[in-house]
Amino acid sequence: MNKIKIGMMVLSLPPEKSTVVPQAVKASGLMGDCLEKSLNNAGFICVREKKAVQDEILAIESTKRLLSQDVDCLLYMTGSWLYSSIISAAALEAKFPLILFAPRHNDVSALSTTCILHGSLDELGVEHKFIYGYPDDKEVLKEIKTYAIASMVKKRLNNTRYGLYGGRCMYMYTGMPDLIQIRKLFGIETVHISEHILIEMAKNENKESVQKYLKNFKARFKNIKVSDEVLEKSIRLYFALKMSSESEKIDFAGVKCIPECVGEYCSHCLSVSLNNDNGFIVSCEADTNAAITMKILNLMSGKSAGSADVKELDRNTMILRLINCGSLPTDFAKNDNEIIWMEQYDSIVHGKKEGGATASFVCKPGKITLARLARINGEYIMQIATGEALNRSRKAMNGVRDRWPQIFIKLEADYSEFLKNCRSNHLHWVYGDYKDELIELCRLYNIKTTIN
Repeated sequence: MNKIKIGMMVLSLPPEKSTVVPQAVKASGLMGDCLEKSLNNAGFICVREKKAVQDEILAIESTKRLLSQDVDCLLYMTGSWLYSSIISAAALEAKFPLILFAPRHNDVSALSTTCILHGSLDELGVEHKFIYGYPDDKEVLKEIKTYAIASMVKKRLNNTRYGLYGGRCMYMYTGMPDLIQIRKLFGIETVHISEHILIEMAKNENKESVQKYLKNFKARFKNIKVSDEVLEKSIRLYFALKMSSESEKIDFAGVKCIPECVGEYCSHCLSVSLNNDNGFIVSCEADTNAAITMKILNLMSGKSAGSADVKELDRNTMILRLINCGSLPTDFAKNDNEIIWMEQYDSIVHGKKEGGATASFVCKPGKITLARLARINGEYIMQIATGEALNRSRKAMNGVRDRWPQIFIKLEADYSEFLKNCRSNHLHWVYGDYKDELIELCRLYNIKTTIN
């Protein structure tokens, strides 16, 4: 993940209007220096207005200057007693997520002032986060980080282009939202493309390029139980999706696959898997809500995001098994040697001779954050859960769709509540704990959350 850039300014009144003691002005400057240093040490890029901002005009100018430097979040620090009009003018101009930070210091006394500012922005309907504490306090920096990440995701998701290859898959209502709604809510533009274009591009791909890629592929993966002919078709589809997305300037995608692509050419499994490895998020079965959820998780973490079917949940152990049709990112495996490339099941390809290559493995252990966007009566909601991916061997697959990748997750959730909130066959995850960031992001979008 690219470093998050925070635009920062210290706000105060000029001496002739201020009611605070002189040493407070010096102290607020020191607090600003301390916060800037803490943010940089915490891994952010802090872009700071060096001089204190003391009136409405300067606040607006400084805000515009920070926004022009492509910041992901704004942070206004209260340096002393302050008129609400100063920050209100800047915030209304920015229309951008911002943090109100009140440093804890006896001379500065920023808390009471920031309470007024917080209430003023609420009255104006300006989105913001109110944080109070010492500038170098770990909990303060954690709060800033959580909000800044959410702000960054919202900003970077806006005006992205989503490539929808094919139409609704197998009548899944849950995968086909209102495309105008996602444009209005998330700022995502949808580019609708026929899958037949991908098939034609795959067939016409340069043979020399395909053979070169196949050679490198076989050098990397040692366990291959599928013919070169099937692998070559799968690789051709990988190239086709990659080139199409680049030519259409698509940021992430969803592919229908069943029945057109898998029935006429081969499955998308290898293509989806390797594109996701490369950071280009792709969902299966043209599941648009899956693609958006995965893109959010990817932006939030800088890591690959997963998508799989809910296979089983044990009431007593709260172990959840998720199974994917063969297209999980290969970096979810413990290592490349754990992956066995197999041929797609006949039942999926409807008896076709060549079904496409699938990556078969059990996902590596680690902390997991699960999420899924869904709608209730047209309004978005997000299911969020956390757990631990277990260190299981291939024996755990027990002949249950063992050509497909699987993950076993010990959930930190209530059995009934978790199932009540499952509104799709698909769930999505990323390695790491991003629950708080997802909650903050949903608050920015005014999306309700169910926390399991």
